[in-house]
Amino acid sequence: MGTLRGLKAVLIDISGTLHVDDKAISGAPEALRR
Repeated sequence: MGTLRGLKAVLIDISGTLHVDDKAISGAPEALRR
């Protein structure tokens, strides 16, 4: 397995974490801006 040097971020969205259907969960967009 390779190293992860230089990796600054990883985003994994499990349905219901950041969105439900086509609607963002309250606070999700703000959390991503951090």
